[in-house]
Amino acid sequence: MSTGYSAAGRCWPTQQEALDAFYSATPVSVDLHISPDQSHAYLILSVPRKFSTGWHMQQYVCERTGSTFGACAVPTLELPQNVTGICTLASGDPTDPVESFFDGHILGWGVALAMAAAWGVHILRRAAT
Repeated sequence: MSTGYSAAGRCWPTQQEALDAFYSATPVSVDLHISPDQSHAYLILSVPRKFSTGWHMQQYVCERTGSTFGACAVPTLELPQNVTGICTLASGDPTDPVESFFDGHILGWGVALAMAAAWGVHILRRAAT
């Protein structure tokens, strides 16, 4: 067994895969900010995006002019590029669907065999009485 990185409910072999899973699972957020005197309103749409330099939060900041929202400014904020959660990887490739299928298949047959054995013992006890 080896050490991996925990993100988005799974254990990933590399930190980059964990970052990709974490930020890909991050939902888009929509915030509406209104000034106390209600003269200005801003709609802020925050979207995590991956660029060649890493993950960034793109924020679309739109100001209300009259009854509609006008042009939007698009500042980009750099996001943390590290994962702090450490986990233990089971042997094998965790993302291999064929291996996962066979692991589930073996487990399923083991459960079926245990149930059949318990049923057989029940029948033998019933026959003995």
